[in-house]
Amino acid sequence: SRSASLKVDAWVSPSRSELRVREASRRRLAVTALECRDLPKADLLGQNDVYLELSLDDGKVVHTSVVEDGGATPVWGAGGGETVLLVPSSATGRDSATVRGPNLNLPQKLQVDVMDKDVKGSDFIGRHTVELADLAEKEGGSFDEDWCGEGWFELKDHKGGAAGKVRLVLRWAVPTPTPRLPSDESESTGESLLQHVRHGTHARARA
Repeated sequence: SRSASLKVDAWVSPSRSELRVREASRRRLAVTALECRDLPKADLLGQNDVYLELSLDDGKVVHTSVVEDGGATPVWGAGGGETVLLVPSSATGRDSATVRGPNLNLPQKLQVDVMDKDVKGSDFIGRHTVELADLAEKEGGSFDEDWCGEGWFELKDHKGGAAGKVRLVLRWAVPTPTPRLPSDESESTGESLLQHVRHGTHARARA
C-alpha cells in the first residue's frame, strides 16, 4: 500500500518588532483628573461647573463628570481623582496618523479641554496639549512598557492667555480586569488602573 505523507507547515514565529507592536496595541492611556486651580470665571452668575474633555490625536472625546460649583478650584472624587480610559486609534482598527519612528501606530498627543457646563451647552475655559512621547521619556519609560506620570499642566484660553492649571495623572498600561463582587455597582473601566495610580505616583506625591 502507498504510505500517506503528512505535510507540516513550518511554524513562523513573530518578529520582535511585531511582538512590540502587538503588546503596545493592547495598552490604554488612563487619565486621572485630580483638580484644577486658578480657573477664570466663565459665568456672570454662579460658579464654574467644571468637567474635562479628553481626546487622543483628535479622536473620540471622553468626558469626566461635572464638578458642580467647582469655581476656580474644582476637585474630582473628593481628592482621590476620577479616571477615564482612552483607546488609541490603532487599537480600534482604524488607520492612524500617529507614526513616530519605531513607535508605530501609537498616540502622540493628549488634548485636555477644561469646560464649564451650562444649562444650554458649555463654555470653553482652557486647553493643554500633552506630548505623550516626551512625557514617557521624562518618566523614564517608552510606549513599549508601562509608565506613569503626574503633574500640573498650564491651560491657555482661545487667545493664548493664561487660564489656570489642571493636575493629572497619566498612566500608559495594559488594563487588567478587576474582580467585582455582586454588590459592586462601580462601572468604571479604569478601576484597576486607578488602583495602581493611587498606590503609585499619586500616593508618593502626597507622602
